[in-house]
Amino acid sequence: MNIRLLASLFVFTAAVFCASCGGGEGKLYPVEGTVTLDGQPLEGATVTFANGPVTGSALTTASGKFKLISAGKEGVPAGTYKVVVIKKDTSANEAASAVAADTHDSGKAYLEMMKQKGMKVGTGGKGGEGVKEKSLVPEKYAKGALPDQVVPASGEVKIELSSK
Repeated sequence: MNIRLLASLFVFTAAVFCASCGGGEGKLYPVEGTVTLDGQPLEGATVTFANGPVTGSALTTASGKFKLISAGKEGVPAGTYKVVVIKKDTSANEAASAVAADTHDSGKAYLEMMKQKGMKVGTGGKGGEGVKEKSLVPEKYAKGALPDQVVPASGEVKIELSSK
């Protein structure tokens, strides 16, 4: 599975969750912007704005651009939002996908993924405990270190991340 498919699945799940919360009756305001890491556009990152049960999420493009979607529609309701940005290393999943494509053997693909993630086979399900996918941006950005954003925004949102 590639990162875009995983991120799309995450955004879709978030949209379905938000739709079931019932809070999406009000007007939605478009929110778009750019995410950079050390001054360079950050591709494939998930940007999430959260305000209680209301969330808007997007995946950044190659140029670092994003447009938030909530409840399956573009935009989010007015409010103040906590902002998180995540980007995980999915190279283990991509390596497993490559093995599956080359050998047409999902078992070998699974073993390759486990090997890449440092998991052990035959440990009764305990080999993967504590194994985390590597974050490609500092973890602080997934834990609320970014300033809150007020919607409606006056112009494009610029999210500047630093690896230091």
